[in-house]
Amino acid sequence: MHPLDGCRAKIERALLHLHEFGDRVRNFTDQAPYKVRGEHNPETNEVVFVAEANHACPPIPLDLPLIAGEVAHQLRSALDHLIWQLVLAHTGQAPQGTKSGFPIFKTEAGFEQRAGSMIAGVSERAAERIRRAQPYHLGADAESALTWVIHELNNTDKHRLIPVAVEHTSVGSVAMTTDEGVVSEILPWQEHVREPLHDGVEIARVQIPEGSSGAKFDIPLGFDVAFEQLGAVRRHPAADLLGKAVRHVNDLVESFRGEFR
Repeated sequence: MHPLDGCRAKIERALLHLHEFGDRVRNFTDQAPYKVRGEHNPETNEVVFVAEANHACPPIPLDLPLIAGEVAHQLRSALDHLIWQLVLAHTGQAPQGTKSGFPIFKTEAGFEQRAGSMIAGVSERAAERIRRAQPYHLGADAESALTWVIHELNNTDKHRLIPVAVEHTSVGSVAMTTDEGVVSEILPWQEHVREPLHDGVEIARVQIPEGSSGAKFDIPLGFDVAFEQLGAVRRHPAADLLGKAVRHVNDLVESFRGEFR
């Protein structure tokens, strides 16, 4: 076995949980948790489209936060496993005590105070690489670092369910069809993450062209499941964020291959 095989196995396990998470999200969003209702204002000749909960759709599966926690746990464990192997490779002995682990700090002061005991026994080159991987290098954006996101996700999962919410991630190009069969695009394609959906939240607002009669509208609405907040990352689609975290940890672990014969 290569010394990194244990880390790689844990990353593979995280990837399996990620695939399971993505499948569960798709199964949920395919049931269309929200519909769109149009409300016409005759004074302004505007139609305001609002979200309306689909009561036939079940709530967000309770196991989604649990699966996300499993992804974070395996990734955090892979990083801690890396330190164990780095110490073993450099000293020929397993780390002493119980403080061994991969440091993840959003401030340089925190790293200086505590990281030394966590990585005692690694080579100077490995210690420098660990330092370069710290979130604090991002300054005010340190909490947006993927390692910090993993740290927050793992810690949250230990004590409570990870908060998730239903998002609408895209409002398709709003198309209008009149009684005469004329189809026109009255709102260009939009794609972005907004606030969590709830009854009555505004999706889009369009002005009906003068002279149009019997207008019918087509508004494709995309759904996703997002974390409420992890560090500084707010309402980012959960599956995408977890996927980035898996790739980041894999790249970080593999960057230490030169430490092993």
